[in-house]
Amino acid sequence: MKKRKKSNKKSTRGNMVYNARTNSYTPKQQPKSHSAHTHTKINAWRNEPGVDEPLRVGRAIRTRDEFFAGQNGKTIHPELSKDELYRRAVVLDMDDDENLAVVKTHSIKSALYPPIPDDPQRRKYELNLQTQSGGNNEQEMEPIHLQTGKFELAPAQDNVTETQASQILEAVTRNSPKNRNRLKVFRANKNRKQDN
Repeated sequence: MKKRKKSNKKSTRGNMVYNARTNSYTPKQQPKSHSAHTHTKINAWRNEPGVDEPLRVGRAIRTRDEFFAGQNGKTIHPELSKDELYRRAVVLDMDDDENLAVVKTHSIKSALYPPIPDDPQRRKYELNLQTQSGGNNEQEMEPIHLQTGKFELAPAQDNVTETQASQILEAVTRNSPKNRNRLKVFRANKNRKQDN
């Protein structure tokens, strides 16, 4: 008759795990959650230098992807705190009421997007010009403007120059009728307000 080998296999009972080697039950280890990767302090960048620099073309803002038009109700990064303004964007145009036309920016790891011209940080930008925030239809949308907890000024290190902003704006409108139309509507509203 063959001798049975002692099993090292673990069996479970509720929140306990039985280890045959030690002949004992121990509490089951909880899997690490994605939230462990969130920043230790939510939006700690608010205390960084240059956050109080004035709004201008080329100025960086912080937000979340779901605050842009068409993204309402979506959670793009569920692993991050719902209060974390993780997405950077830069201002490409603005009106007297400080309504903004922006593009989202990304780190150098993002292979899908073109690089910001002459950027020492080697960041990339999206080819989608954003002028609206809010809902998924025209009635719910509103112009992008600074708003605490939604669209906030970022530290100065995230800014681009006005020249870089102008080059990005030309690039995103060059081959995109959709972006050209968005900019046309944005500037028409801007000129209408200046005429009044």
